[in-house]
Amino acid sequence: MATDEKHRTWCIWALAATAAVSLTVNVLAWTAYAQANAYTFEGVSLSGFLGLVEQGLP
Repeated sequence: MATDEKHRTWCIWALAATAAVSLTVNVLAWTAYAQANAYTFEGVSLSGFLGLVEQGLP
C-alpha cells in the first residue's frame, strides 16, 4: 500500500513538473517571437494576435 502511495505522489510531481516546464518553454518562445517581431505584450492587440495565429506561430 505504501508503494502505491509513493507511486501516486511521484506521478503527481512528474505531471506538475512537466506542465511547469511546458508553460515556461511556451512563454519563453512567445517572448522571443514577440521581441523578434518588435511586438511587446502590451502592444499586441487582439486583432494583431489573431493575425499571427492565422499566419501560424512558429
